[in-house]
Amino acid sequence: GSAPELVDVKITDHCPVGCTYCYQESTPRGSHASVDDIRRELYALASEGVMEAAIGGGDPTTHPDFAEILSLFREAGIVPNFTTQLWDWFDNPTILKAVQDHCGAVALSTQNPALAKKWIETCNKHKIRGHIHYVLGLSPLSNLKKMFAIDPKTEHYSPYPSKYLVLLDFKQIGRAAGMTPINYDKWWETVEQLGVANHWTIAVDTFLVPSVAANMAKVSPLLYEQGDGRFSVYWDAVAGTLARHSFEPKEKH
Repeated sequence: GSAPELVDVKITDHCPVGCTYCYQESTPRGSHASVDDIRRELYALASEGVMEAAIGGGDPTTHPDFAEILSLFREAGIVPNFTTQLWDWFDNPTILKAVQDHCGAVALSTQNPALAKKWIETCNKHKIRGHIHYVLGLSPLSNLKKMFAIDPKTEHYSPYPSKYLVLLDFKQIGRAAGMTPINYDKWWETVEQLGVANHWTIAVDTFLVPSVAANMAKVSPLLYEQGDGRFSVYWDAVAGTLARHSFEPKEKH
């Protein structure tokens, strides 16, 4: 088959946040991947044609060599993006500069519209592309409506959309195994009525693509993006394993 264009990479199992819905089961005691292991695998992936990386964890900003890791990706010709729930790295000049120099986009995983607004404004202030990751089913659809209603101030002209939301399907594994998601059957109508109207760029993870495809005839292709599972691979750099995606049960790796 075709080589992956995107690698989803976990660089640490460490995270101080402790979300109940964490399907990675990351903890404050989690360990970090070795930089040497990352460097070795990176060039193999680049030679296979990987162009972009979605870096996660754990919380990737807690990796002691995070700035160096971002530069390694860029040197290998792979654009790094990452997801976080932490803000303290904005105050770390080394990490901030590495993010500005090397990253494509930086996403905050949140259900909180006020935090999302602050995130977009903070990233914009530092000339970073700030995205929001929103897991469907963690809060009612009325909350998604509130998210679409925020209007962040943009200080700098940017060719990129400032209001960019990635919708993620609820994953019932890891710590979320026993959780029942709040019903989000009608999420598409909320996107259609408010997301598009309020000029949000919406992306979806591959698990939502089937339900999107059913509605796409009504929507201009300029207004959505969709992931493609056939062109991505999951790399757990902590465990040293590769899989099709990060939700495969551990024993399959």
